[in-house]
Amino acid sequence: MNKKRVVGLAFTYVGSVVGAGFSSGREIWRFFARHSVSGVYAVGIVAVFFTILAPVFFKLGKKCGIENYQYFFYRYLPQPFSYFFDLIYSCFLFGSVSVMLAGSGAVFYNLLGLPYLIGVVITLVFVLFTLILNREGILAVNSILIPILIFITIYTVISYLSETVFIPVKMVVSKDLSLSKYNWIKDSLLYGSYNLAMAIAVMTNIVYKEEDDDITVAGIIGGILLSGLLLIIFIGLTTAFADRPSQEIPFLYLAGKAGKGIYLFYIIALYFAMVTTATVNYYAFTKRLISLFKVKYETGLLLALFFVLPLVPSGFSNLVDSLYPLFGVLGMLIISFYSILLLKRKK
Repeated sequence: MNKKRVVGLAFTYVGSVVGAGFSSGREIWRFFARHSVSGVYAVGIVAVFFTILAPVFFKLGKKCGIENYQYFFYRYLPQPFSYFFDLIYSCFLFGSVSVMLAGSGAVFYNLLGLPYLIGVVITLVFVLFTLILNREGILAVNSILIPILIFITIYTVISYLSETVFIPVKMVVSKDLSLSKYNWIKDSLLYGSYNLAMAIAVMTNIVYKEEDDDITVAGIIGGILLSGLLLIIFIGLTTAFADRPSQEIPFLYLAGKAGKGIYLFYIIALYFAMVTTATVNYYAFTKRLISLFKVKYETGLLLALFFVLPLVPSGFSNLVDSLYPLFGVLGMLIISFYSILLLKRKK
Protein backbone atom coordinates (compact mmCIF):
# COMPACT_ATOMS: atom_id res chain seq x y z
CA MET A 1 0.00 0.00 0.00
CA ASN A 2 1.30 3.42 -1.02
CA LYS A 3 0.62 5.64 2.01
CA LYS A 4 1.31 8.89 0.18
CA ARG A 5 -1.06 7.88 -2.58
CA VAL A 6 -3.75 6.87 -0.07
CA VAL A 7 -3.56 10.27 1.63
CA GLY A 8 -3.82 12.09 -1.69
CA LEU A 9 -6.82 10.02 -2.80
CA ALA A 10 -8.56 10.40 0.57
CA PHE A 11 -8.22 14.18 0.57
CA THR A 12 -9.34 14.36 -3.06
CA TYR A 13 -12.45 12.37 -2.12
CA VAL A 14 -13.12 14.82 0.71
CA GLY A 15 -12.55 17.70 -1.66
CA SER A 16 -15.15 16.34 -4.08
CA VAL A 17 -17.83 16.63 -1.37
CA VAL A 18 -16.77 19.48 0.93
CA GLY A 19 -17.72 22.46 -1.16
CA ALA A 20 -19.26 25.84 -0.47
CA GLY A 21 -22.63 24.43 0.52
CA PHE A 22 -21.05 22.04 3.01
CA SER A 23 -18.47 24.34 4.61
CA SER A 24 -20.77 27.37 4.70
CA GLY A 25 -23.30 25.36 6.70
CA ARG A 26 -25.99 26.15 4.14
CA GLU A 27 -26.68 22.60 3.06
CA ILE A 28 -25.96 21.16 6.53
CA TRP A 29 -28.82 23.26 7.89
CA ARG A 30 -31.06 22.38 4.94
CA PHE A 31 -30.64 18.61 5.30
CA PHE A 32 -29.68 18.06 8.96
CA ALA A 33 -29.63 20.84 11.54
CA ARG A 34 -33.24 21.95 11.01
CA HIS A 35 -34.30 18.48 12.19
CA SER A 36 -32.72 19.12 15.60
CA VAL A 37 -31.98 15.88 17.51
CA SER A 38 -33.32 13.73 14.65
CA GLY A 39 -30.58 15.25 12.52
CA VAL A 40 -28.07 13.12 14.43
CA TYR A 41 -29.71 9.99 13.02
CA ALA A 42 -29.60 11.57 9.56
CA VAL A 43 -25.86 12.14 9.96
CA GLY A 44 -25.50 8.45 10.87
CA ILE A 45 -27.25 7.36 7.67
CA VAL A 46 -25.07 9.62 5.53
CA ALA A 47 -21.97 8.25 7.29
CA VAL A 48 -22.87 4.84 5.81
CA PHE A 49 -22.90 6.38 2.33
CA PHE A 50 -19.55 8.09 2.91
CA THR A 51 -17.56 5.35 4.68
CA ILE A 52 -19.02 2.08 3.37
CA LEU A 53 -20.76 2.57 0.04
CA ALA A 54 -18.27 5.06 -1.41
CA PRO A 55 -15.13 2.86 -1.25
CA VAL A 56 -17.15 -0.14 -2.47
CA PHE A 57 -18.39 1.78 -5.52
CA PHE A 58 -14.97 3.32 -6.20
CA LYS A 59 -13.38 -0.12 -6.34
CA LEU A 60 -16.30 -1.57 -8.27
CA GLY A 61 -15.78 0.98 -11.00
CA LYS A 62 -12.14 0.01 -11.35
CA LYS A 63 -12.92 -3.72 -11.42
CA CYS A 64 -15.48 -3.16 -14.16
CA GLY A 65 -12.91 -1.23 -16.16
CA ILE A 66 -14.92 1.98 -15.88
CA GLU A 67 -12.64 4.90 -16.66
CA ASN A 68 -15.35 7.57 -16.47
CA TYR A 69 -18.98 7.83 -15.43
CA GLN A 70 -20.47 7.90 -18.95
CA TYR A 71 -18.73 4.60 -19.72
CA PHE A 72 -20.75 3.01 -16.92
CA PHE A 73 -24.03 4.33 -18.27
CA TYR A 74 -23.53 3.28 -21.88
CA ARG A 75 -22.15 -0.14 -20.98
CA TYR A 76 -24.58 -1.21 -18.28
CA LEU A 77 -27.81 0.74 -18.85
CA PRO A 78 -30.29 0.31 -21.70
CA GLN A 79 -31.24 3.21 -23.90
CA PRO A 80 -32.73 5.77 -23.35
CA PHE A 81 -31.64 5.50 -19.67
CA SER A 82 -27.98 5.77 -20.63
CA TYR A 83 -28.54 9.08 -22.43
CA PHE A 84 -30.72 10.42 -19.64
CA PHE A 85 -28.28 9.68 -16.80
CA ASP A 86 -25.31 10.86 -18.81
CA LEU A 87 -27.08 14.21 -19.21
CA ILE A 88 -28.05 14.32 -15.52
CA TYR A 89 -24.53 13.56 -14.32
CA SER A 90 -23.12 16.25 -16.58
CA CYS A 91 -25.63 18.69 -15.09
CA PHE A 92 -24.50 17.59 -11.62
CA LEU A 93 -20.94 18.51 -12.42
CA PHE A 94 -21.26 21.85 -14.14
CA GLY A 95 -24.05 22.82 -11.71
CA SER A 96 -21.73 22.12 -8.78
CA VAL A 97 -18.89 24.10 -10.35
CA SER A 98 -21.28 27.02 -10.87
CA VAL A 99 -22.28 26.87 -7.19
CA MET A 100 -18.62 26.98 -6.13
CA LEU A 101 -17.84 29.92 -8.39
CA ALA A 102 -20.94 31.78 -7.19
CA GLY A 103 -19.86 31.07 -3.61
CA SER A 104 -16.39 32.46 -4.26
CA GLY A 105 -17.96 35.60 -5.68
CA ALA A 106 -20.11 35.92 -2.54
CA VAL A 107 -17.02 35.60 -0.32
CA PHE A 108 -15.19 38.36 -2.16
CA TYR A 109 -18.23 40.64 -2.25
CA ASN A 110 -19.84 40.13 1.17
CA LEU A 111 -16.80 39.40 3.29
CA LEU A 112 -13.92 41.21 1.60
CA GLY A 113 -15.80 44.11 0.00
CA LEU A 114 -14.47 43.32 -3.48
CA PRO A 115 -16.54 42.98 -6.67
CA TYR A 116 -18.42 39.69 -7.06
CA LEU A 117 -16.95 39.18 -10.53
CA ILE A 118 -13.39 39.53 -9.22
CA GLY A 119 -13.92 36.57 -6.89
CA VAL A 120 -15.32 34.42 -9.68
CA VAL A 121 -12.47 35.26 -12.08
CA ILE A 122 -9.69 34.68 -9.50
CA THR A 123 -11.16 31.31 -8.54
CA LEU A 124 -11.62 30.28 -12.14
CA VAL A 125 -8.02 31.17 -13.02
CA PHE A 126 -6.73 29.15 -10.05
CA VAL A 127 -8.89 26.15 -11.01
CA LEU A 128 -7.77 26.21 -14.65
CA PHE A 129 -4.11 26.57 -13.65
CA THR A 130 -4.41 23.53 -11.37
CA LEU A 131 -6.18 21.47 -14.03
CA ILE A 132 -3.45 22.12 -16.57
CA LEU A 133 -1.38 19.78 -14.38
CA ASN A 134 -4.14 17.13 -14.78
CA ARG A 135 -4.63 14.40 -12.12
CA GLU A 136 -1.40 15.09 -10.26
CA GLY A 137 -2.31 18.74 -9.86
CA ILE A 138 -5.67 17.78 -8.35
CA LEU A 139 -4.09 15.37 -5.85
CA ALA A 140 -1.45 17.93 -4.86
CA VAL A 141 -3.93 20.79 -4.32
CA ASN A 142 -6.30 18.65 -2.26
CA SER A 143 -3.44 17.23 -0.16
CA ILE A 144 -2.51 20.77 0.84
CA LEU A 145 -5.86 22.57 1.14
CA ILE A 146 -8.14 19.90 2.66
CA PRO A 147 -6.09 19.35 5.88
CA ILE A 148 -6.12 23.12 6.43
CA LEU A 149 -9.88 23.20 5.86
CA ILE A 150 -10.48 20.33 8.31
CA PHE A 151 -8.34 21.93 11.03
CA ILE A 152 -9.95 25.37 10.73
CA THR A 153 -13.49 23.94 10.72
CA ILE A 154 -12.92 21.89 13.85
CA TYR A 155 -11.11 24.73 15.60
CA THR A 156 -13.91 27.18 14.76
CA VAL A 157 -16.66 24.99 16.25
CA ILE A 158 -14.63 24.20 19.39
CA SER A 159 -13.82 27.89 19.88
CA TYR A 160 -17.47 28.87 19.42
CA LEU A 161 -18.70 26.25 21.88
CA SER A 162 -16.11 27.31 24.44
CA GLU A 163 -17.48 30.86 24.23
CA THR A 164 -21.14 29.78 24.57
CA VAL A 165 -21.20 27.19 27.33
CA PHE A 166 -24.96 27.26 27.88
CA ILE A 167 -26.13 27.52 24.27
CA PRO A 168 -26.02 23.75 23.47
CA VAL A 169 -29.36 23.32 25.25
CA LYS A 170 -30.89 24.79 22.09
CA MET A 171 -30.07 21.63 20.18
CA VAL A 172 -32.83 19.81 22.04
CA VAL A 173 -35.56 22.36 21.42
CA SER A 174 -34.72 23.99 18.08
CA LYS A 175 -36.64 22.51 15.18
CA ASP A 176 -38.38 23.46 11.95
CA LEU A 177 -41.99 22.81 12.96
CA SER A 178 -43.11 22.70 9.32
CA LEU A 179 -41.37 19.33 8.92
CA SER A 180 -43.06 16.00 9.47
CA LYS A 181 -41.71 13.52 12.02
CA TYR A 182 -39.72 11.44 9.53
CA ASN A 183 -38.54 14.11 7.08
CA TRP A 184 -35.00 13.56 8.34
CA ILE A 185 -34.98 10.12 6.67
CA LYS A 186 -35.83 11.58 3.27
CA ASP A 187 -33.29 14.37 3.65
CA SER A 188 -30.50 12.01 4.70
CA LEU A 189 -31.14 9.70 1.74
CA LEU A 190 -31.27 12.62 -0.70
CA TYR A 191 -28.10 14.14 0.68
CA GLY A 192 -26.19 10.86 0.85
CA SER A 193 -27.24 9.84 -2.66
CA TYR A 194 -26.38 13.16 -4.25
CA ASN A 195 -22.94 13.44 -2.66
CA LEU A 196 -22.10 9.79 -3.30
CA ALA A 197 -23.15 10.18 -6.94
CA MET A 198 -20.97 13.28 -7.22
CA ALA A 199 -18.02 11.54 -5.57
CA ILE A 200 -18.35 8.57 -7.93
CA ALA A 201 -18.39 10.88 -10.95
CA VAL A 202 -15.23 12.61 -9.79
CA MET A 203 -13.28 9.70 -8.32
CA THR A 204 -13.98 7.30 -11.19
CA ASN A 205 -11.75 9.46 -13.37
CA ILE A 206 -9.01 9.42 -10.73
CA VAL A 207 -8.90 5.90 -9.20
CA TYR A 208 -9.11 3.72 -12.31
CA LYS A 209 -5.30 3.34 -12.40
CA GLU A 210 -4.82 3.02 -8.64
CA GLU A 211 -4.28 -0.14 -6.56
CA ASP A 212 -7.35 -1.78 -5.00
CA ASP A 213 -6.04 -1.56 -1.44
CA ASP A 214 -5.19 2.12 -1.88
CA ILE A 215 -8.71 2.83 -3.18
CA THR A 216 -10.40 1.01 -0.29
CA VAL A 217 -8.32 2.57 2.48
CA ALA A 218 -8.54 6.04 0.94
CA GLY A 219 -12.33 5.71 0.63
CA ILE A 220 -12.71 4.68 4.27
CA ILE A 221 -10.40 7.43 5.57
CA GLY A 222 -12.11 10.04 3.41
CA GLY A 223 -15.53 8.84 4.54
CA ILE A 224 -14.57 9.07 8.20
CA LEU A 225 -13.24 12.60 7.71
CA LEU A 226 -16.40 13.67 5.89
CA SER A 227 -18.70 12.15 8.51
CA GLY A 228 -16.74 13.78 11.31
CA LEU A 229 -16.84 17.19 9.65
CA LEU A 230 -20.56 16.83 9.00
CA LEU A 231 -21.23 16.03 12.66
CA ILE A 232 -19.05 18.89 13.90
CA ILE A 233 -20.75 21.47 11.68
CA PHE A 234 -24.14 20.05 12.66
CA ILE A 235 -23.36 20.52 16.35
CA GLY A 236 -22.20 24.06 15.72
CA LEU A 237 -25.33 25.04 13.79
CA THR A 238 -27.82 23.44 16.18
CA THR A 239 -26.26 25.25 19.10
CA ALA A 240 -26.22 28.58 17.28
CA PHE A 241 -29.65 28.73 15.64
CA ALA A 242 -33.10 27.94 17.00
CA ASP A 243 -34.70 28.94 13.69
CA ARG A 244 -33.69 29.08 10.04
CA PRO A 245 -30.51 31.19 9.71
CA SER A 246 -30.99 34.49 7.89
CA GLN A 247 -27.34 34.56 6.86
CA GLU A 248 -26.35 33.32 3.40
CA ILE A 249 -23.32 31.70 5.08
CA PRO A 250 -24.59 30.42 8.50
CA PHE A 251 -21.25 29.06 9.67
CA LEU A 252 -19.79 32.53 9.40
CA TYR A 253 -21.86 33.51 12.45
CA LEU A 254 -20.04 30.90 14.55
CA ALA A 255 -16.67 32.09 13.30
CA GLY A 256 -17.56 35.70 14.15
CA LYS A 257 -18.57 34.77 17.69
CA ALA A 258 -15.38 32.76 18.17
CA GLY A 259 -13.12 35.76 17.52
CA LYS A 260 -11.74 37.99 14.75
CA GLY A 261 -8.76 35.77 14.09
CA ILE A 262 -10.91 32.68 13.68
CA TYR A 263 -13.32 34.66 11.50
CA LEU A 264 -10.51 35.42 9.08
CA PHE A 265 -9.22 31.86 9.11
CA TYR A 266 -12.71 30.54 8.41
CA ILE A 267 -13.06 32.79 5.35
CA ILE A 268 -9.84 31.25 4.08
CA ALA A 269 -11.11 27.72 4.81
CA LEU A 270 -14.43 28.39 3.09
CA TYR A 271 -12.64 29.63 0.01
CA PHE A 272 -10.40 26.55 0.01
CA ALA A 273 -13.53 24.37 0.10
CA MET A 274 -14.90 26.11 -2.96
CA VAL A 275 -11.63 25.81 -4.84
CA THR A 276 -11.13 22.10 -4.17
CA THR A 277 -14.66 21.09 -5.12
CA ALA A 278 -14.71 23.33 -8.17
CA THR A 279 -11.41 21.79 -9.30
CA VAL A 280 -12.38 18.12 -9.05
CA ASN A 281 -15.84 18.62 -10.55
CA TYR A 282 -14.50 20.79 -13.38
CA TYR A 283 -12.00 18.04 -14.13
CA ALA A 284 -14.68 15.34 -14.35
CA PHE A 285 -16.92 17.51 -16.52
CA THR A 286 -14.02 18.37 -18.83
CA LYS A 287 -13.27 14.69 -19.28
CA ARG A 288 -16.86 14.15 -20.41
CA LEU A 289 -16.65 16.96 -22.94
CA ILE A 290 -13.37 15.60 -24.30
CA SER A 291 -14.99 12.21 -24.85
CA LEU A 292 -18.11 13.74 -26.40
CA PHE A 293 -16.53 16.24 -28.78
CA LYS A 294 -13.21 14.45 -29.38
CA VAL A 295 -11.11 17.50 -28.50
CA LYS A 296 -7.81 17.98 -26.70
CA TYR A 297 -7.71 18.29 -22.90
CA GLU A 298 -6.87 22.00 -22.96
CA THR A 299 -9.69 22.69 -25.41
CA GLY A 300 -12.10 20.80 -23.15
CA LEU A 301 -11.14 23.04 -20.22
CA LEU A 302 -12.13 26.13 -22.18
CA LEU A 303 -15.24 24.52 -23.67
CA ALA A 304 -16.56 23.76 -20.17
CA LEU A 305 -16.75 27.50 -19.48
CA PHE A 306 -19.72 27.84 -21.84
CA PHE A 307 -21.74 25.49 -19.59
CA VAL A 308 -20.52 26.66 -16.19
CA LEU A 309 -20.61 30.45 -16.41
CA PRO A 310 -24.31 31.07 -17.31
CA LEU A 311 -25.48 29.77 -13.89
CA VAL A 312 -23.04 31.82 -11.80
CA PRO A 313 -25.11 35.08 -11.74
CA SER A 314 -28.00 33.21 -10.04
CA GLY A 315 -26.23 33.55 -6.69
CA PHE A 316 -24.86 31.10 -4.16
CA SER A 317 -27.82 30.52 -1.82
CA ASN A 318 -30.36 30.29 -4.66
CA LEU A 319 -28.30 27.63 -6.41
CA VAL A 320 -27.82 25.58 -3.22
CA ASP A 321 -31.50 25.68 -2.22
CA SER A 322 -32.85 24.93 -5.69
CA LEU A 323 -30.33 22.53 -7.24
CA TYR A 324 -29.30 20.29 -4.34
CA PRO A 325 -32.70 18.76 -3.44
CA LEU A 326 -33.38 18.03 -7.14
CA PHE A 327 -29.96 16.47 -7.60
CA GLY A 328 -30.59 14.37 -4.49
CA VAL A 329 -33.60 12.67 -6.10
CA LEU A 330 -31.69 11.95 -9.28
CA GLY A 331 -28.70 10.79 -7.26
CA MET A 332 -30.85 8.12 -5.60
CA LEU A 333 -31.70 6.69 -9.03
CA ILE A 334 -28.05 6.60 -10.06
CA ILE A 335 -26.95 4.92 -6.82
CA SER A 336 -29.72 2.35 -7.29
CA PHE A 337 -28.27 1.36 -10.68
CA TYR A 338 -24.78 1.10 -9.19
CA SER A 339 -26.17 -1.13 -6.43
CA ILE A 340 -27.84 -3.43 -8.97
CA LEU A 341 -24.55 -3.75 -10.83
CA LEU A 342 -22.74 -4.59 -7.57
CA LEU A 343 -25.26 -7.32 -6.72
CA LYS A 344 -24.99 -8.82 -10.21
CA ARG A 345 -21.20 -9.03 -10.00
CA LYS A 346 -21.38 -10.74 -6.60
CA LYS A 347 -23.68 -13.40 -8.03
